[in-house]
Amino acid sequence: MAEGLGIRGTPVFRINGVALQGAQRIDKFTEIIETQLAAAKALMASGTPAGQVYPLLSAKNNAPAAPPAPEPEDTTIWRVPVAKSDPTRGPADALVTLVLFSDFQCPFCKRVEETLASLEQKYGADLRIVWKDYPLPFHEWAVPAAVLARVAFAKKGVKGFWQAHDTLFEGQSDLDEKSLKGIAKSLGLSWSEIHRANVDHRFADVLDESEELAKSLGVGGTPCAFVNGYRMAGALPSENFVAIVDAQLAKAKAMVDAGQARDGLYEAIAKSAKAPSATP
Repeated sequence: MAEGLGIRGTPVFRINGVALQGAQRIDKFTEIIETQLAAAKALMASGTPAGQVYPLLSAKNNAPAAPPAPEPEDTTIWRVPVAKSDPTRGPADALVTLVLFSDFQCPFCKRVEETLASLEQKYGADLRIVWKDYPLPFHEWAVPAAVLARVAFAKKGVKGFWQAHDTLFEGQSDLDEKSLKGIAKSLGLSWSEIHRANVDHRFADVLDESEELAKSLGVGGTPCAFVNGYRMAGALPSENFVAIVDAQLAKAKAMVDAGQARDGLYEAIAKSAKAPSATP
């Protein structure tokens, strides 16, 4: 019975069902007893037989708290700019653009990568993936990993970035200086240049700009995706992404059918979207 009540130690008291745990001061007992005595007298004054007072109060005081009401769905479409410094995958005139704020050391970011790959396979040329670095401060190797990928981008273009991206996530569990050196070597990159880029904060402006944008969009952690501006926080199941991509794809197709050119579609959506909030 004790285990069923969630009791894991002694002493534990139940006063008309109100839990009091440990060797408490007498005033703690007095406070609860006086409150329950008043409740009992009120029940009896309203006609409740004395024999039913304890069962009623015990049931009431043991009742689980009502679950919080679900928060209303945020259907805001945000204006999420795509910069020239953002690595992309997929055609620029795709009907749906998914902008992802991510961190190479975040395990949830690694988890969402499989979902993104399945989305690309499902939607083909209708989907574009845009990467934005958001290395979290408590991940020691997130910034060095991001810098390595940025050097790959600078030296080998978009293809080089995504090769670095894939390799970094594959080796995520062992990220440290030694593993980064090995990744650089496997990609044909100069470790000394990557080291210098870290030391001289070569990509600080890019990383800072991405971080400021993330905060202005209410991004509290990674991964966080924006599907044609619709925010999806966390490593959500694939079906959640499919539902949103389908909805945004239908809207985009309607805009194209109405005469909107595909190559300006994302910018047209942004014009009517909510602008990011100002950040301090």
